[in-house]
Formats: sequence, C-alpha cells, structure tokens
Amino acid sequence: MSWAASYVPDKETVVVNGTGRLGFEDMTGIAKGATDLLQQNKASRVLFDCTQAFLDVKLVEVFYLPDCYTKVGVPRTARIALVLPKNGQPSGIFEFYETVCRTKGYVCKLVSTQQSAE
Repeated sequence: MSWAASYVPDKETVVVNGTGRLGFEDMTGIAKGATDLLQQNKASRVLFDCTQAFLDVKLVEVFYLPDCYTKVGVPRTARIALVLPKNGQPSGIFEFYETVCRTKGYVCKLVSTQQSAE
C-alpha cells in the first residue's frame, strides 16, 4: 500500500517502486506521480517495479487504468515497463493490463526483472 517514485537521470527513466497491497486509488496516485516526474524531466520511460507488491484491483478497474493515464496527462509516447511480482500472484491480471494499455494506445511491456526492461 505504499509506493515511491524517482527519476534516474542516467537512464532517463521514472522508476516507481510499489510495496504491499496496491489498490485502484494507489494506481491512480502512481500514474499522477509518475506523470509529474515524466513532465519535469522530459522523460519518456516508466519502470514500475511490482516485485514486492500485490495488485488488489478488480478486472474492470484494470480496464479503466489507461483512461486515468489520459486524464493525468501520461503522454502516449511514454514507454511503460512493469516488473512482475515475485509473490506468486497470478500473472493474468498483469497480462490483461498490458493488453488494455496497448489497445488504448500506450506502449506497455511486462518484464521479470528491472534489467530486462532496458
């Protein structure tokens, strides 16, 4: 239920680390925080590390997450990589997230480690 976002200049990437249970409100807050850093630093990459997180959202909420991105100003040129959790959470919800993002015009990729996102 917590997250922190920072900008990594040498990689020109906004890195978000999520821990614990992350609900829909958390996800929309993450979108806003990451967007602010993207705009401040003129960056175009987001790495969302969920290795220590559990996504506690309904399928319908996942469907609407990219709409929240549009509302807070996430540029369609942003490239989003999501590092899958290591807690055994089924990957189906993440695969659905990736599909919905792509369908709604965002570049999104699921990865198993931060290094594989590069």
